[in-house]
Amino acid sequence: MNTGLVSSLLSAQLHQTVSTLRNNISETSVEAITGRHQDLTTHLNGRIGDGMLGQKAVDDVEREQRQLETRASRLEFTQRSLESVQEAGSDIGVRVIGATA
Repeated sequence: MNTGLVSSLLSAQLHQTVSTLRNNISETSVEAITGRHQDLTTHLNGRIGDGMLGQKAVDDVEREQRQLETRASRLEFTQRSLESVQEAGSDIGVRVIGATA
């Protein structure tokens, strides 16, 4: 076999391997920075529907959490208002007795 042909084939294979490694490093770098997979379909082995359902579930939980936080804030405000009314009305009995006496 011709040594030039062998070295040419080895060189082409090495070039392809280096190119693949560079692409993998670049993709992994982006994934590490963003925290998201570049090719979600490949990562999920073609089950993109399962991934989308999972993401929807996470989004729903986050939405519910925001709603619960809003409700908790409203209940806290209502509780403070009721406490203020109770404090203001606690001495009405004494005032009424004093006014009628």
